[in-house]
Amino acid sequence: MLNLTINSLTNLRFKYFYTYICNNQCVIVVKSFFRYIVYCAIFAFLASCNGQEKLRRVPAVDVKFSDLTKLMIDYKHMDSASRMSAIDLYGPEISALMMVVGVDSVNDEKLMQWSSSPTVELYTPAIDSIFPTKDCVKHYIEYTIGAAQLYGLNYRDRRYATVAYANTHAILFVDSVMLIALNHFIGADFIAYSNMPNYLRKHKTPENLKYAIAEAITAINYPYLAEGPNATLLSRMLYEGALVKVIMSVVENPKLNQAFGYSPEEMSFIKKNESELWRQLVAAKLLYETSESTIDRFVNPSPAVRGLDTIWPGRVGRFIGYNIVESYCKAHPETSLAYLLSPQFYNSSSTLADSHYNK
Repeated sequence: MLNLTINSLTNLRFKYFYTYICNNQCVIVVKSFFRYIVYCAIFAFLASCNGQEKLRRVPAVDVKFSDLTKLMIDYKHMDSASRMSAIDLYGPEISALMMVVGVDSVNDEKLMQWSSSPTVELYTPAIDSIFPTKDCVKHYIEYTIGAAQLYGLNYRDRRYATVAYANTHAILFVDSVMLIALNHFIGADFIAYSNMPNYLRKHKTPENLKYAIAEAITAINYPYLAEGPNATLLSRMLYEGALVKVIMSVVENPKLNQAFGYSPEEMSFIKKNESELWRQLVAAKLLYETSESTIDRFVNPSPAVRGLDTIWPGRVGRFIGYNIVESYCKAHPETSLAYLLSPQFYNSSSTLADSHYNK
């Protein structure tokens, strides 16, 4: 992979620059505007669909991050002055956590009770065995946000905290705080998951954490916006496919099957039978279906998708959506990731035809 800085590019002779840019489908104009062209071409390319494969240099960012899992288990052993200092320092994060666990006010007495709660006592040692420090969590967040900036995505500034709570959602947003419940990423064989169905339990792994973080941050900043006749299965599949496209762009060293939540065997099966899946969707006249229950059946986590001639792994709508998005990006390489996440893309009646997707 060619890895050049802007300064080194501006020092190259024109003939080399011309060859390099042409290979990446950027536009060349007259040599007298050379430096201007270098800046414009590079940044436009990096923000495009295909920019993830070239010149990827993620900028460093520093987020407001706190480890409330450690704070909560330690709280009951801290002296009064240290406890008051912690409340002042981590006020928004503590308030967000208390709201999620159903505590109506934040004070020393309530926090002492929560510090000794079964939830904290059960989950924290298990979390610490997998995440002895939370540096990797902070890194995942910062890498995702830095990569998003590289590709022109606009993510709201937030505070981030690792927590433990008995809630079905692994990641929650409360006001300006993102809570990441690490007890959801301990490992599929963790005893607390024993009553969960396998299709949910298999995602409760440390390896899935960076994908969950990237998806949550992206989806909260770019939510699905469609209603009425625009809220079709095709529209939702395109949005879900765009989400996966972004995840693959803003996660460090991503694997496509993990971004989908598929095992290698499931991924191999769906890829091998993609044409048949598409044929069944079209034959069943489901692309423009607006029933929420039908749409959810194809894009939400589930053990399997039924109702077609074949029983498919869960969330196959995401898989088809992603491949349509990929096809669109090949046909329109200048497309930005932000555009893929916009209603102008996934609600457009021409997107499918413009993608030249043909399976």
